[in-house]
Amino acid sequence: MHLNRNEIQKQSLLNNLQSLLYLFMIVGLITFLLFSFLGDFGIWLGIGFGLFTYMALGKASPQVLLRKHNARKINRNEDPELYELTDFLCQKAHMEKPITLYRFLSPLSNAFSAGTNNKPVVALSNGLIDSLTPRELTAVIAHEIAHIACGDLKLLAISQSMARFFSTIVQILQIIILIQIPLILLGALHIPMSFLMVIWFSPFLILLLQLKLSRIREFQADNFAVQLTQDPEGLISGLQKIEREQKHLFSFFRIWPQSENLPDWLLTHPKTEDRIAKLRSYKS
Repeated sequence: MHLNRNEIQKQSLLNNLQSLLYLFMIVGLITFLLFSFLGDFGIWLGIGFGLFTYMALGKASPQVLLRKHNARKINRNEDPELYELTDFLCQKAHMEKPITLYRFLSPLSNAFSAGTNNKPVVALSNGLIDSLTPRELTAVIAHEIAHIACGDLKLLAISQSMARFFSTIVQILQIIILIQIPLILLGALHIPMSFLMVIWFSPFLILLLQLKLSRIREFQADNFAVQLTQDPEGLISGLQKIEREQKHLFSFFRIWPQSENLPDWLLTHPKTEDRIAKLRSYKS
């Protein structure tokens, strides 16, 4: 299969530039709002928390997430072919440490990456392993490796931690304002309407920026996966099968995922048809 390498490189550059833009927007908005609320102390508080988060994430263990899914480690002698495939993709991604594979029980075809560059892990559901072809499984694993190799785990974790920290500050201010309502009604205290609007709506704005950043990183993980496998059709086939099986399972149990009715800008992942359209543009 011939690839449109110019389109792949152009889209990769665009994804990374957009990621930087949205990350700066998130950090800049949080910094500005903390300064507006708390003055210079707010800026130093935000910087201090950001540095603490960055250092803490460098030592973060994936075990909490793995225990949450009851994931079991796949030993190398248990599935040497799967590890051989993963090691090959890691070498192409220039990763310093090999990935440890985990398996968790779920009828849904699902996978996630976790850990750090020093302790990277990829967890695969039994539904995913059992239903996908080797070609499709290769593409999905490449997508998860891309998240680690591109630094998405730390990038998104930092933005989420900063947003949670800011939301905590806002909630404290909201409680203080609610306590002051009698004084406001009596006219003894005046709070500008613009300040109230910022207090109530800024967390939602930051959430929208976070979601946009997450969707961009998903597109970039697809892009990088294609660079690793040279096979966009494998990922297209895998995404189509995963969505088809999930819809069948949801229909069987009469469970309708909320994402079906949500607009794109409220989703953490792009719609499957949008991802497929982007992947098809990578083919000559």
